[in-house]
Amino acid sequence: MADKKRVSNDDKKIGAKIRLLRQISGTTQAKLARHLDISHQQLQKYEMGINKVSASKLIRISKILNISIYMFFDNSKLAEELENNSINFDKSALRLMKLYTNIESENLRKLLIFSANSYVNEYKKT
Repeated sequence: MADKKRVSNDDKKIGAKIRLLRQISGTTQAKLARHLDISHQQLQKYEMGINKVSASKLIRISKILNISIYMFFDNSKLAEELENNSINFDKSALRLMKLYTNIESENLRKLLIFSANSYVNEYKKT
């Protein structure tokens, strides 16, 4: 029988997503922990994938951060890259991500991505 306390790779990915989504929202560990009625150390253990997060905590986290619960279960490579520390975000990148997520128009989002790609490609040429 499997150890019920063992943390799986999926638990680690969810923890990494909690951290990223918390940072994008501009919420500190201390503030999120207060809203969850847990210590910031416990939240840190969730984010690092040391402890499992219950379904009810995930629901509360999604409500506090004003995101869909499905954000934690997306099968993208993002959480893997975060877990492997292959993505690092500075404050400006996190701010840009937060602003981007507040854009409701899909067309405006596509235009912004197109513009950024064009700028990066042009910048690489010079």
